[in-house]
Amino acid sequence: MLNKQKQIPGGWKEIKVGEAFEFLRTYAFSRSNLTNQKLNRDSIGNIHYGDIHSTYKSTKISLEEQVIPIINNKDFAPGEEDLLKDGDIVMADASEDYDGIGIAISIHQTQKNKVVGGLHTYVLRDNLGVTSEYFRQYIFRNLHVRKELKKKATGVSVLGISKNNLFKIKLVLPPLSEQNSIVKVLETWDSYLEKLEEKIEIKKKIKKGLMQQLLTGRKRLKGFNRKWQEITLKEVTERVKRKNTENNQNILTISAQMGLINQLAFFNKKVSANNLQNYTLLHSDDFVYNKSYSKGYPMGAIKRLKFYNKGVVSSLYIAFVAKNNINLQFLDYCFDCGLYNNQIARFAQEGARNHGLLNIAINDFFNGHLNVPSGIKEQTAIANILTTADEEIEILNKQKEKIEDQKKYLLNNLITGKIRVPKNE
Repeated sequence: MLNKQKQIPGGWKEIKVGEAFEFLRTYAFSRSNLTNQKLNRDSIGNIHYGDIHSTYKSTKISLEEQVIPIINNKDFAPGEEDLLKDGDIVMADASEDYDGIGIAISIHQTQKNKVVGGLHTYVLRDNLGVTSEYFRQYIFRNLHVRKELKKKATGVSVLGISKNNLFKIKLVLPPLSEQNSIVKVLETWDSYLEKLEEKIEIKKKIKKGLMQQLLTGRKRLKGFNRKWQEITLKEVTERVKRKNTENNQNILTISAQMGLINQLAFFNKKVSANNLQNYTLLHSDDFVYNKSYSKGYPMGAIKRLKFYNKGVVSSLYIAFVAKNNINLQFLDYCFDCGLYNNQIARFAQEGARNHGLLNIAINDFFNGHLNVPSGIKEQTAIANILTTADEEIEILNKQKEKIEDQKKYLLNNLITGKIRVPKNE
């Protein structure tokens, strides 16, 4: 498992998942039957596979601290043997992509809280004592185990792994003492990552506060006292109707976190039409409005092309470029802050939501209003402050990426025995 000869480090042993763990019963409640709130002694929590994929940021969960979806059915009474205990593993058995197959979290500090595994999950419990409580969170993050999970995954639009296939996957485990030593090393990196996450979140909150104050004129910068003006979007932008006559193949999609990004890089597959001639060709710094509403963007998202010189988007998007009478970055921050949402809401037809797109006419979109500083200098000064905040967040994000890479390297090598922890650790 570790290489072609399957050499196992001295003192380590190979064991199948089905031999090391027993599987507990899970209860498949839909989202409509769950409510997100803090656990209490009278409630029963249910860990949904969707939360494993997107909500829980850590590989280990404390039931005393983490908000867990609560089962609304007051008559529900699981068996005592199905309630999660410290060290149990909850694994998502379904995913939309291969990277999410078999993603697992370990449960801790259960205290008197009652929680069961939920929809599309397996709950694994080590009753043999071959793994230590905090080591289990890393077992299914092992690079070689991840490869096996992906290999055994089946499905088309949604991928899954059967219990029988999971049973057969082989684990190579060090002695308990070495497991605990490995945990100490990896948790050092985890601790540093958590501190960086906290710093990033603080910086983001500071930036959000600055945007809410500076972009609305609630707080004015020193030296600027001219009254702000109300303008229409068409006064400061011009629609882009450039056709893709050059057959540009850089197909873009809008990501809430990353903005306009290459479709293949984002989805890991092509989801557009083969003929791109009718797509709109964008140049650097062009804006695009996606009329599809999504989480965090109830009125759709407006993003600026920052990472590529050119790219193409579906003609369903509304593309436009800023004129010289407004600061480009200031306008970008206005959209990012959602200041144009109320204008879109004025014109959007609610009935069209059922089809995934907001029905808003081109002329209506450009006739919406924005309140902006009268002079370019104040717009620029505000944009510079927010840009500095973004740069500080980016520095921390790059630090985080480096630490994550270091941890991944250590995880893949420590947990396979390629690197051994000194005994005095």
